[in-house]
Amino acid sequence: MTAVEQPMEARANLAAWLTLERAAYSGVVLFAGLWRMFQLGLYPLGPDEVQQALAAWDAVQGQPVALRGLSPLLFTLQELTFIFFQATDAMVRFWPALAGLVICLIPYALRGRLGRGEALLAAGFLALSPTITYFARYGSGDVMAATFMLAALTAGLAALEDRRWLSWAGVALALALLSGPGVYTALLAWLLHFRFRSVLWPGPGISDFGLENRKSAIHNPQSAIRGWWLLGVLVFILGATAGLRHWDGIGAAAGLLGTWVARWSRPEVGYPIYWPLLRLILDEPLLLAFGIYGAVVGVRQGHRLAKVLALWAGLAVLWPTLTPGRQPQELVMAMPPLATQMATMNPRESSPSRRVESTCSVARIITSADL
Repeated sequence: MTAVEQPMEARANLAAWLTLERAAYSGVVLFAGLWRMFQLGLYPLGPDEVQQALAAWDAVQGQPVALRGLSPLLFTLQELTFIFFQATDAMVRFWPALAGLVICLIPYALRGRLGRGEALLAAGFLALSPTITYFARYGSGDVMAATFMLAALTAGLAALEDRRWLSWAGVALALALLSGPGVYTALLAWLLHFRFRSVLWPGPGISDFGLENRKSAIHNPQSAIRGWWLLGVLVFILGATAGLRHWDGIGAAAGLLGTWVARWSRPEVGYPIYWPLLRLILDEPLLLAFGIYGAVVGVRQGHRLAKVLALWAGLAVLWPTLTPGRQPQELVMAMPPLATQMATMNPRESSPSRRVESTCSVARIITSADL
């Protein structure tokens, strides 16, 4: 092959790889990146951000630190960042902003189950979400927790066909447990579904968008689960202790559960009970409307994935509504299931032309609403 033919072949390979769908995802990621990263350090750090970043900065300076009440994973990443880069306000918020960008790509891995158009719309809703955008530009671990929980669910579904994904599900779950207290809301929803699914969803159902008739790829469940747990525990320990250097990070990770439970205590100054639903109506009207409609359609059709997402989204909205110590960042955990729930609006059993027509209609609604 001549030197002239090599660039031509490279351009041909790029043209073959860059399909219209991938170009659309590139546009979504570009938009989300600009919205989340632009002037990231414009506003001063809040009190919670200062506490989180100051602990990482003290650790870099060799000072003793206390990790109680902090996100262990964010502390580890910020400490590593401050070693190589200047500790600016933008660098304090870099990792949550990156997580807010990565969450827009996860629906791409769900195309086989959600449908290509539906997965792209879910990615678009996640990119446009004001709730995710705000907390992606805030130095806390809440968006990171939501991102890793959606990644864990996606990897768990992929493990039904390829058991190697089970290890990635364990890694994502371990990282979620180190990120923020909101992870326990999603875990509670998953536990309720798998423990009481016969009571919550009586009658026959579809296991998972076209996978009900396929044989599971996990031929040796005990061996696969053992490897999943071992890798997950290893990632959890390394992430919590910043590479075995801050062992009190294990206690800080356990403290996230305590923070989540402490929402039932009544603070001196708190938000009213109607506040979570009001924020959803004002900030996420399209996401809320399409998410509810998708949940109703999916549950009526018996799709088990739709049932998991419906329970996840419902509990993520009910938890801050019912708990007296409700906080704004708790609604972040409701965004991934609401966005993914839209897939049930265009069931896989319908004709391709009907799904494309419906997808284009939803896209026009989103575009006109944003403009």
